Amino acid sequence: MVAPSGPLEATAPELPPYRLGELRTADEKERLRRETGGRIGQCATALSAVEGRVLTAVQAERVNRVRTFAQQARETMDKDPGEARSFAAKGRTFAEALLAELK
Repeated sequence: MVAPSGPLEATAPELPPYRLGELRTADEKERLRRETGGRIGQCATALSAVEGRVLTAVQAERVNRVRTFAQQARETMDKDPGEARSFAAKGRTFAEALLAELK
């Protein structure tokens, strides 16, 4: 067994990534939460509208995406309202596409 020839190097703990969300004011965070809540509501309305309908595989996939993005938005709302708004916007986009196709 060979002993190390030099001193052992200690590695510094890795710093968490820089997050812009942490720089927002309380008013900005509240505005983002309200916008996100509205978008999550639009997702829920779309999901209610398709409930019980026979869907194609593509439509069913869109429903799953709406649910997933809305859930991600709810989960990240307190931690990063900006990211939550982004998730909710994606869900709303899929919801709008789904509803337009079903008309």
